[in-house]
Amino acid sequence: MIGRCRAAIALSAVVLALLSATRDAALAQAVVETGYAACESTAKAGDEPAAFQACDAAIKSGTLTNGQLARALTYQSLADPEFAEQPFDRLDHAAALDPGFADTYAARGRLHLIRAEYDAAIQDLDHALRLDPKDAAALRDRGQAKAKLGDGNAALQDLDLALVLDPDLPDANLDRGFLYLMLGDDVHAVADLSRAAALQPEDGTIADGLGTAYLMGGDDERAIASYDRAIALDPDLTDAYRGRASLEAARGNVATALAGLDLAIRRKPAEAMNHRSKGYILFGAGSYADAANALRDALALDPSDAYGVILLDLAQRRADPSAAVDTEVRAHRLDLGQWPGPVVAFLMGRASRADLLAAAANPDARIVHERECEATFYIAEADLLAGRSDAAKAGLRRAAETCPRGFDERLAAKAELARMP
Repeated sequence: MIGRCRAAIALSAVVLALLSATRDAALAQAVVETGYAACESTAKAGDEPAAFQACDAAIKSGTLTNGQLARALTYQSLADPEFAEQPFDRLDHAAALDPGFADTYAARGRLHLIRAEYDAAIQDLDHALRLDPKDAAALRDRGQAKAKLGDGNAALQDLDLALVLDPDLPDANLDRGFLYLMLGDDVHAVADLSRAAALQPEDGTIADGLGTAYLMGGDDERAIASYDRAIALDPDLTDAYRGRASLEAARGNVATALAGLDLAIRRKPAEAMNHRSKGYILFGAGSYADAANALRDALALDPSDAYGVILLDLAQRRADPSAAVDTEVRAHRLDLGQWPGPVVAFLMGRASRADLLAAAANPDARIVHERECEATFYIAEADLLAGRSDAAKAGLRRAAETCPRGFDERLAAKAELARMP
């Protein structure tokens, strides 16, 4: 009995030794496999710090196949905390190792998108979507790039499909909501931005966009509430201060509007748009000298702002009709053939009214409508300066009626009309 037990123990030791050797070999192989597996699993789980480290270790192991290395390089690139600043060589290397891996092209397209290289972004994202037509994030990114290039309808198609594939895709509702704003569709903008706000309730940018959508739709109370929420979530979000100021000025609360813009200027004194918005509101209030000062501040920060040059010209003339204006000097920085450059040319006497209205032409009817409304306002201002009060009043009425809500020209036209007998 004892002999059999000893034999069994001896046999067990042999078996255990064999198992141990087998286990060690398997473990060694598992270490290699786990290096790439950890890289892939952490990347797909969205754990960017862990993915960056795991992929870095896998890449440095020197044990990966070309396909694994391509994926590890791509995953590491996407997890890089300095994604926007990284060079393209890592993703270029990944694409050369495995031309059939869609995520590499999607990542490179996103990097081009962040750097405002929209044509290059679309080229890479087209390639990614040929390899993987159901990549909702790539569709979203391509939609963003197309929107930036002014192709709103094509952008909308991409974003529609992205949201069909993934209704909760981060930023897709936000992007489509802002695209609807650009297209002048406040109803769909409110729907998308409300959905985005439900998914990301602490995002001030979404609340700001929702405020603008409500403003465009004429729901002033909800617009103010949304702007207030945006500012509460992000006190540095100066877009929201400007939107709220525009609404307050339209309601006759000029002091409140200016106080809000002063807050925005204190938050971001180097942001030209804050000073320009203040100039528009002061112009609308009839404080032309103060408006000119605010616009000079704006143009000191952004000399290429044609709208600032236009309104400064008018503010200087209204403040002192006998004083010289510096529009000719400032116009050297502008492209007078690119809208709103033709308005500058008109104010300097280089273009007629007919020339200005002809320059509003565009294949997009919405853009034509917006440009014609602006042209109508600035022609009316020229009539006012020339003493043609009846023609000026008629033009200002048209601008107040036809300019989209939220346009500075609409606000200024209404203010001018309120002061006229």
